[in-house]
Amino acid sequence: MSSLTKSVNVVEIAPAVQERSRDKLDRLLRAGLTLIEQNGYDRVRISDIAKKAGCSVGTFYERFGDKETFFNFLLATRVEEGVAGIEELLAVDQWEGVQTERAVSKIVETMTQWFDQRKGIYCAALNKNSKGEANYRPFGQVSKATSLAFARFLRARSEELSLPDPDASAAFAVHMINGSLVLSALTESSDGLASPEEIDATLPINDPEFSKQLSKAVCAYLGVPTSPEAWG
Repeated sequence: MSSLTKSVNVVEIAPAVQERSRDKLDRLLRAGLTLIEQNGYDRVRISDIAKKAGCSVGTFYERFGDKETFFNFLLATRVEEGVAGIEELLAVDQWEGVQTERAVSKIVETMTQWFDQRKGIYCAALNKNSKGEANYRPFGQVSKATSLAFARFLRARSEELSLPDPDASAAFAVHMINGSLVLSALTESSDGLASPEEIDATLPINDPEFSKQLSKAVCAYLGVPTSPEAWG
């Protein structure tokens, strides 16, 4: 079973018991993810998802019932993957012996790459929020898990950083990272709603300079000793 077909408690769907049924579920999720990443939520029809997955529309309705349930389940699976990835990325023992400046830079760079790979579905969820629909909870789950894991990372370096409240510092650093990613992604995906000046002024997430500047900001906030030559 792939990571996309794990059980997700926050969204209930018809269970996929047999291997053939699980395969169809996985294909529907992958097809929907690809289409939403490419076209956004509103432009994707159930028939498009079913066709790309090689399934019937009836199979889709048997499993999910409607497009909203499908999207919420898909978002929840991405959150599960994100939380698991964050726990692994920020495992304290993984960074033993690595200079803090280098570790923070690599952590921010990796988080930026992950967000860039998922920004289509994240932007779709955030745009749905702006219409009064409740899709923020999954983002809160990822943010909380990231803050807790990052706080453990900071506490392991307490002698170097001397932070009075590592939990608060970690939470705000994560807000800095997430806020920068979301702002840039929403501007990129604004579909003509943003002016050319706004788009030009926003550094693209996939530009290496984005994670470099964000890493410098996080290091400065946390008081991480840095060397000018490390940033080029």
